[in-house]
Amino acid sequence: MEELLGKILNELKDLKNNQNKTNEKLETIDSRLGNVESRLGNVESRLGNVESDVHIMKTQLKEHGQILSSLQKASEFHKADIDNLTSQVAHLSGEMKSGFDELRETNRSLFEMYGYHEAEISKLRRRPV
Repeated sequence: MEELLGKILNELKDLKNNQNKTNEKLETIDSRLGNVESRLGNVESRLGNVESDVHIMKTQLKEHGQILSSLQKASEFHKADIDNLTSQVAHLSGEMKSGFDELRETNRSLFEMYGYHEAEISKLRRRPV
């Protein structure tokens, strides 16, 4: 019976040792789980920061789109003004060219008349008075 009690005692000691080892493993697992939860909290915090940054970027992107749209409209308006000015310059250039042609013709006529008058004046000077 003592032998049986000795075996039971040894078995109880083994069970207690196994229980202690299991408790140590559970404490290790619990500690590691705490680390995982802490790291998960950090990840969630960083994800919140990323979401905030994305929201800011979306707002800026929307503002940039509005600015680009305004610039495009202004560009189209300025292009229309430039096209109008180009047309006006071409029209004025044509008017100036025809005006210069008329001035040349008038100038030629004046030079011809001047030459005729010079010839007449020369004739009159040569006549005895």
